[in-house]
Amino acid sequence: MKFYRHVLLILAFVVALLVSWWLSKQLEPSSLFCLHCWREGIWLGWRWINEKLFLRPQPTICTATCDSNIFGIAFAILKHYVPEHNGFLPDQKGWERWVINYFKTSLVLHCPSAKPYEGSSYCLNPELSRKSLKEIRMLEKTILIFECDGNGYPIARHHFGELFRHCCHVVFTDGRIGHLTAAQVERLLRRQPVFR
Repeated sequence: MKFYRHVLLILAFVVALLVSWWLSKQLEPSSLFCLHCWREGIWLGWRWINEKLFLRPQPTICTATCDSNIFGIAFAILKHYVPEHNGFLPDQKGWERWVINYFKTSLVLHCPSAKPYEGSSYCLNPELSRKSLKEIRMLEKTILIFECDGNGYPIARHHFGELFRHCCHVVFTDGRIGHLTAAQVERLLRRQPVFR
């Protein structure tokens, strides 16, 4: 009799996984072979079964996230570095040193989802190096900081919103956080910022 319960549980889990996948509005082809997507789908299915069928709520573990790291860096640059340096943004080479000195730790430059040996997980837009913030015309469309790999290319390490949608965290020069795909970040970085 116990065997049938396990089979029913597995079937309910697979159905919940397929329904959550089907309800996803933005399914990317690359996500079909992504282990993180399947792990997240399995976790969501397992939580749904526990919460809805067995009425056992799962505890949510609060950890430091990439969003808070990148927002903290952008806030420090926009509210502290820029006013102290007559409205100019930091240069491409020295901004990480300034952030480490400001926060008194290098952990803020490392995304929790990144590999430990990657070094800094974030990059400053190279086109904005040593530029005045007042010169930028479209602050809301110009990326200040984005999530990158060890070579400085945008990388999507996270899932945001719907299941099976990879995203890269960015902060625009007006201080807003964005969740874009790596291709969208590359397009925005290729487009030159409009200076006055």
